[in-house]
Amino acid sequence: MDHRADLLIAIPRLNPVFARLWSARAEDLAARCGFRLAFIDQAPADAAAWRTALLGCDAVITSWGAPPFTGEMVAGNHRLRVLAHAAGSVADLVTPALFAQGVQVISANAVMAAGVAEWCLAMSLIGHSRLTTVAGLGGAMPMRWPAREGFRSLRSASVGVWGYGAVARRFIELLRPLAPRAIAVAADYPCGEELAAVGVQELALEELFATCDVVVLAAGLTAATVGRIDAGLLARLRDGATLVNCGRARLVDEAALVAAAQQGRFTICLDVFHQEPPPADHPLASCANVHMTPHVAGIGTTADYIPALLDQLDGFFAGRPLTGAISAERARAMTSHALAKA
Repeated sequence: MDHRADLLIAIPRLNPVFARLWSARAEDLAARCGFRLAFIDQAPADAAAWRTALLGCDAVITSWGAPPFTGEMVAGNHRLRVLAHAAGSVADLVTPALFAQGVQVISANAVMAAGVAEWCLAMSLIGHSRLTTVAGLGGAMPMRWPAREGFRSLRSASVGVWGYGAVARRFIELLRPLAPRAIAVAADYPCGEELAAVGVQELALEELFATCDVVVLAAGLTAATVGRIDAGLLARLRDGATLVNCGRARLVDEAALVAAAQQGRFTICLDVFHQEPPPADHPLASCANVHMTPHVAGIGTTADYIPALLDQLDGFFAGRPLTGAISAERARAMTSHALAKA
């Protein structure tokens, strides 16, 4: 259906990110939806240039590296209706002025979350099962038959998640068919009724660490959560437990994590690091109980970001409500990339 809506693809074509996100599939879908597209080769130099670029569009698609959409950028713009972010968090992108202008905000967070949740499930299975203590892995280590009696199933485990955003919700969906003994969540906002409705126990973070066999860190990185996982919480983890961090490295105090890893009491699975890539001689790299991947959890879904946003925009300009619109309150609880780089 031809909605005759004008979309600005505000991802500079000279930026390598553009080639990762824009594809023939996205172009075909945009054509089928009847969108008229405008592109930029380089990011506008200042707020005034952004305001000029935005004046002629009904929706704008952004991604990593986009600036905050300030009042100066949207002042007097009564045409812009949707900001669609081809990435996850919009915490550093939106401003009160944007919402005051009546612009709705969506992102590819749910798409990204699906890939991250798959990684979390894989690491939970690897860590809790003690797979690496028995498996022969590509010739790097031999299979250890005598250790097979220590292999475990998630059916015997209690699994806890810190945070209850898109990643946590999808992870719990994937986890349910495996029938773990219990699933619990420590949320940073009141959601007890929602958790009870889906059969998930709500616990304080301290209790989550003390009672769960697998603990997944999926909270957003905000000023309130930086360094929240400290030596005291790590000491609460059971011997033989598994700690999985798919969120941001700065959720965890790094010195405390290194000290805990060197004790060898529990397994640690990491996809994020305080310095990326971490140095080859990082102390975590020499710990046999630490499994690390190079920040890959969401990479497999990147090609789906823009098509998913175009699908939503197609429905919106056909007169249907946006699904998954992000409120100002929800945006404040999402990860701040500025904090991640601090």
